[in-house]
Amino acid sequence: MPFMTGCSFWDQCTGGSANGTYCEPSAIAGTLCVEMPGMKGCEAWNALCAAGTAVAQCSSPGPVPGAPSSSLSKEGIESLCNTHCMDGCGDCEAGKDFNTCTDPLLILAHMCYAMPGMPECLTPPTGTGINDMCANEEVAATFPLTCVNPPSPAAKCP
Repeated sequence: MPFMTGCSFWDQCTGGSANGTYCEPSAIAGTLCVEMPGMKGCEAWNALCAAGTAVAQCSSPGPVPGAPSSSLSKEGIESLCNTHCMDGCGDCEAGKDFNTCTDPLLILAHMCYAMPGMPECLTPPTGTGINDMCANEEVAATFPLTCVNPPSPAAKCP
């Protein structure tokens, strides 16, 4: 499921555009397993990192704080595209399968970088929380492609 938020982070870490605390495998695994705890491969993380665990890797660094789920990112994109013609809308338009929206996190990041005051970029439950996530200095330092200078999506406004 390459569209998942944790996979976007992993791609950035392994592709050389991200480096830092939250590129540690335990942080990526935690981010993925918090989003989809029933996913195959999360059994060990769930068992090891249950609330109150003493295992350091479960909380330091832990999952990326405030990371929006892939479905929340896609919902934010769809909402923005229903009211604005923005780059990326052609990739993640309403009704399209997640597989056609290859990196909802980066598309949402681009949109919220361009228009940070939009409700979809703000704190849940109204928004996706991407602004809050990127306000965390350590997250922004680890993932500059998401938080500091998001790329323009390939698909322009339809």
